[in-house]
Amino acid sequence: MMKERDIWCKGLKIFRQLGLDKTALAADNRCKLCLVQKTIQSEDFADMVMQPYEELNADMRAFEQRQENHRSN
Repeated sequence: MMKERDIWCKGLKIFRQLGLDKTALAADNRCKLCLVQKTIQSEDFADMVMQPYEELNADMRAFEQRQENHRSN
């Protein structure tokens, strides 16, 4: 399992590649990295993301494919 911070940073990188990073950051008025920094102080209490990163990455690829199909139509 990956720590929440890793998931958030890698997810944000994917959003940046798709040009959706501002949308992802605007979806919540709290800074996710700031919230995660608080949990890093005590890693025993840090939240874990149960969904595998590969599954999240596949969802993003499917979204990108739908966008490409939409542009070509």
